[in-house]
Amino acid sequence: MNSQLSRLISRILPPLTLFEWGGLLTYFCLSHRISAFLHPVFRPLVLVAGVLLLLSAGCVAWFGGSAGAFDCTCSQARSISSPWRSLLVFAILTLPIAGAAALSPDTFSNAFIESRGLAFSPRGALPGPEASQKTAAAFVPIPASQQPRSVSMLDLMLAAQDDWCQKDFMDRPLEIIGRYYPDNPHYFGLISTLITCCAVDAQTLAIRVDTQSAPDLEKLAWVRVVGTVRFDQSDGSTVPILTAASVTPINSPADPYIYRPTGPTRQARPAHH
Repeated sequence: MNSQLSRLISRILPPLTLFEWGGLLTYFCLSHRISAFLHPVFRPLVLVAGVLLLLSAGCVAWFGGSAGAFDCTCSQARSISSPWRSLLVFAILTLPIAGAAALSPDTFSNAFIESRGLAFSPRGALPGPEASQKTAAAFVPIPASQQPRSVSMLDLMLAAQDDWCQKDFMDRPLEIIGRYYPDNPHYFGLISTLITCCAVDAQTLAIRVDTQSAPDLEKLAWVRVVGTVRFDQSDGSTVPILTAASVTPINSPADPYIYRPTGPTRQARPAHH
């Protein structure tokens, strides 16, 4: 009876294991939960892996009965193929990933974001008023006829590394979303979470936003900032600093992260004639 149970479990558990892993990967992709953990470039590969695991589970379940040629009646084989040991192996392979899928949040907590530190400059602190080497733009509303250009925080940080790129962002009002990080009555930090590959390498980016008076908002609330940008020197590095014309609270976006580009990030310079 024990040998029959062992053979039954040995036939059922492998396809069940493959089915659980494939089903979870497929579910995360189709439900878009994968966006909380992985760069968009790699998400289709996860879906392909999930589908292949499901197909493998079906093949193992269908052809599993043909493995009888490998049956052995020796005492050592019977010990190794104990049904309880097989169930223990199955639990080790399946329960952790099932628990993680059920309990893992889809966004980083505020404590996690703050614990990662804020990448403004080499010292990791907001550039203060003494860092400004240029005259801040006037705090004036943006005309309705002048549509702001939507940019990301990473766009501005990459532009800070090239004088020509900086000019491309200073020719019109900009619109950028992020999380509000109060720091001073006359400026605050606007922060975003950057993912290079997956959630493990998440990094918190931030830029300073000058304002006439700091908004009365909860810490790390989502906001949309419309204003102009300048590039100042701080600790020997060039950093972008926004001058806000308006700061508007918004709901959390569907995809709250920014992603490091996987291809070339610098535009070709125009030819000079």
